[in-house]
Amino acid sequence: QKSCALFRHAPRNCPSAAAIDRFGTMPHATAYGIVAVQALFFFLGGIRDNFMTGKVIMPDEEYLQSWWYGVPLGTSETHSDRMECTANGWGTFIGIIALTKIAVALTGGKTTLAKTLGTLYVLGNIWTIKVFLPMNDLMEAHWTNKKNNPAMENKGSVTPFCAMLAIESICWIVAQGLVTEPPKPKIH
Repeated sequence: QKSCALFRHAPRNCPSAAAIDRFGTMPHATAYGIVAVQALFFFLGGIRDNFMTGKVIMPDEEYLQSWWYGVPLGTSETHSDRMECTANGWGTFIGIIALTKIAVALTGGKTTLAKTLGTLYVLGNIWTIKVFLPMNDLMEAHWTNKKNNPAMENKGSVTPFCAMLAIESICWIVAQGLVTEPPKPKIH
């Protein structure tokens, strides 16, 4: 019986075949792109923002962390208790969203609920990109001010973050067939 799970066309009396019929197929290859993006977000939000608050990991982050925590460039680990609480709260929220997206992506994403969530994730990503991109101009104005950044160095960007969300959105659309097979709500 265990070996029948390894075959896509398992006999109908195989418990694995029944599960595949009920819950859909294996995830599309692009689902692993979603997992990769969200694993990074889970690490940065769920882990780093709760256990290493203010720690700079990626190159653009020194700039972003300093701006977010309201501290001079290079001192994001020395922030207030208020910012610690804010980072922990948002980090937990980001971590939960990341784990939910990973779980939905790995289910195969073909159920009505998975497709509905996938659609919401794509729309949420588009909105997040829309509200995050203006941050580049705000940070540019802040850090090109000699008072805030005398060395005039290390200008960060939210563009890589937005690019990851755009790639993830494309992965959702392809993995779930959201264009060719949109969600069909069942009304009882």
